[in-house]
Amino acid sequence: MFGLSSIAFLYSGNKKSNQPPVRKIQPDVQHLMKRNFLKNKFPPVLRYFICLLFPLFSLTVTQAQDLHFSQFFAAPLSTNPSNTGFYNGTWRVGGNFKSQWPWAIRSTTFNYRTFAAYADFAFLKTVKGNNWMGAGLVMMNDVTGDGQLSTNKILASVAFHQTFGTFQKWVLSVGAGGGIVFKKIDYTRLYFNDQWDPNGLLFNQSINTNEPVNDNRLSYLDLSAGAHVTYFHNDLINVSGGIAFFHLNKPSESFSARDNRLGIRPVVSAVAFTKLSKQIHLEPGFLFMYQKKAQEYILNLLTGFTIISDSKAKNSIVFIGTAFRPKDAWIPLVGYQYKTMRVILNYDVNLSSLNNASRGNGGFEMSVVYTGGVDHKSKRMVPCPRL
Repeated sequence: MFGLSSIAFLYSGNKKSNQPPVRKIQPDVQHLMKRNFLKNKFPPVLRYFICLLFPLFSLTVTQAQDLHFSQFFAAPLSTNPSNTGFYNGTWRVGGNFKSQWPWAIRSTTFNYRTFAAYADFAFLKTVKGNNWMGAGLVMMNDVTGDGQLSTNKILASVAFHQTFGTFQKWVLSVGAGGGIVFKKIDYTRLYFNDQWDPNGLLFNQSINTNEPVNDNRLSYLDLSAGAHVTYFHNDLINVSGGIAFFHLNKPSESFSARDNRLGIRPVVSAVAFTKLSKQIHLEPGFLFMYQKKAQEYILNLLTGFTIISDSKAKNSIVFIGTAFRPKDAWIPLVGYQYKTMRVILNYDVNLSSLNNASRGNGGFEMSVVYTGGVDHKSKRMVPCPRL
């Protein structure tokens, strides 16, 4: 699923040769970080939206390269900058963690890992709450592969929200974001083709490589913008949908002299909230994004069960959901919300041909969000958990 950290090396070899498979290392970041996702044909969207009303499931087809999580709905500022300050409350803090393929290099859970932390707050609200603004900050860290290729992002965002229509049931949100991205790689941990020693039948890192590597660090400015529209039918049903564009300035990302520019990444998303009874509600969601030849489709659904017994857990919510990538992975999700704090966990269980090596292992992921200043009397139940 999305949010998978990538492998920083590619394997190749000649079966007729006595040499073992050689790790070919490309100095370009997109080659070093290329996501190894399967190319699957995605069925018609309508078919799955109908199925969202039935047993819990979600479908994901992924090839994307940017840092993202299986729980895209729990990373609001990374999904669309117009989500900044869009929630029932005055401030919000959250975090995401992903540990991918712990078996890939050595016996440690930190081979491919991604951290993210974010905070945003709403301000300048009018007396009637017809419009307001939001400001936020996201910090991300990702480390992958043999070369410990690290990515650090510090991104700020602002958004404006305006109600309109009959009874002010519609809200238009527009936002923009920008910040600095830093990348670094440790070449001393990598093996190149020209470092193969045929006499010793092993790689010798003391042999100088002719690979065109000029620097092990880079940084660039990254810009984004987005908008979404939300319709609050009543306190039982609401829906939100929008589009965002990342890498608007097409920054150059390469450790070599090569001018490798990131493609603009459009992200189309939609989420909803529908209450079936006093105890049960549904939270379906959809996301589609692409970047150059990489693309990703997601349909997601969580079911929330509210505890109404007279105990300390009264009004707490237990969440259950599932996700499935055809020919790749099955991903169960569970979560719990106490007052305004929500925790959701998932695990990617590998089902593809990679299972021969992974033995069913995939990636663990966790998201945490806490919202402060919540107006419990508000009928505008902003679609969650994405927001």
